[in-house]
Amino acid sequence: MLSYRSLSVLSFMGASLAAQAQRPATVLPKNIYRVRLVGIVAAPLMQTLNSQGEGQSLMADMERTLTTKDIAAKDPNLNALYAGLNQLEEGLGDSLMSVDLMPKAHMSARQTVLAVEYGLTSRLSLGIIVPTVQMRVTSSFDARVNTQTAKLAARAAGAPPLEAGLQQFASNTPTAQTFAQSLFTANGYQVPRDFSYAGLGDIEIGAKYQYLKSEALRGTLLAGFRAPTTSHRADRSNILDRDTGDGQWDLALEASNEWDALKTLTFGVASRYTLQLPDSREQALLKDGQIGLPNLNDSTSIHRVRRDLGDMIDGELSARVNIGSAWHTSGVWGVAYKLENRYSGPQGYQVSKLGANTESAESRLELGVGYSTIPDFAAKKFPVPMEVKLAYNTITAGMNTPRSAYSRMDFIVYF
Repeated sequence: MLSYRSLSVLSFMGASLAAQAQRPATVLPKNIYRVRLVGIVAAPLMQTLNSQGEGQSLMADMERTLTTKDIAAKDPNLNALYAGLNQLEEGLGDSLMSVDLMPKAHMSARQTVLAVEYGLTSRLSLGIIVPTVQMRVTSSFDARVNTQTAKLAARAAGAPPLEAGLQQFASNTPTAQTFAQSLFTANGYQVPRDFSYAGLGDIEIGAKYQYLKSEALRGTLLAGFRAPTTSHRADRSNILDRDTGDGQWDLALEASNEWDALKTLTFGVASRYTLQLPDSREQALLKDGQIGLPNLNDSTSIHRVRRDLGDMIDGELSARVNIGSAWHTSGVWGVAYKLENRYSGPQGYQVSKLGANTESAESRLELGVGYSTIPDFAAKKFPVPMEVKLAYNTITAGMNTPRSAYSRMDFIVYF
């Protein structure tokens, strides 16, 4: 049965896209501005990677086959028929019917990021990052009902109560709509459907300090925070809707270092630790012993819980090859790890289980190419100092994370 925790891995696949890029160990010259506009287009998300690192569909937890016993547990008339058939012959009632639940979903994400940086001194730059998110979700629900009514009617001949029960079952055989009603509508949820949404993500503000700068070596430290500026909040009744950001305060510290091994070859290493500060929010909860989705029609299922999202650690190794004075190619291999989310709330409810399968890890590979007019601007051959970068980023391994890939374009102007 679909769990109200099972889709937490989708807690916005696009939220961290902007962070996945080569991190240079440089700051801006004093009094220079850099404006960066980033466009990110993710490939359609069809799968996530589970806790074993295996691919599965977005609604894998709901893809299951219901047996006669499962269905009869909630239908007294069917339960009587089920028990009577099994009394007549062991296993006969179990063969009466089965239902294959067949939900489908995939997501498409776009992200636009505006970043503005300013060189306060020759060693210190300040910056702000403003992300916006657009999501399109395609989803549906179907159920295939398999019955053996005619076959069992022949086996039950001569047993009037069973014959009557089978006739009644045949005239009221459940349909896909029956299960959509019982799983979703009856509990206050929308049946999976196509929808889209957009909104502002969480804004980041930080400062970057150049602590090392020699002929071949450079090093920077970055400290910043992320504010809860998320504008789109998920509709609780839509199981695939997500916030456009985490919606809480974060603090981060990052170190980046570069080494010019050759005039045309630069290696880099960077790492970041993000401390996610706790907050509270209203959450639909299951009582102890319940399964499935919390009933949104029951006001007692909605409670405020304390949420402490897991801290994040990530790092990268990069290489950049300069081709002439204007072009370059780059490759980045990055890894990221997030601790498990922790929740606390009222007694008698399954609060701690909200954090199940939220510990995550992934490794990613990015390949890119870039062009700069800065040398031509310095030589007075081009009117504007600017850069254009194109990159493709894909996941190579992971657990409890979307199996995602995306393309990005950075357009950068200096003034």
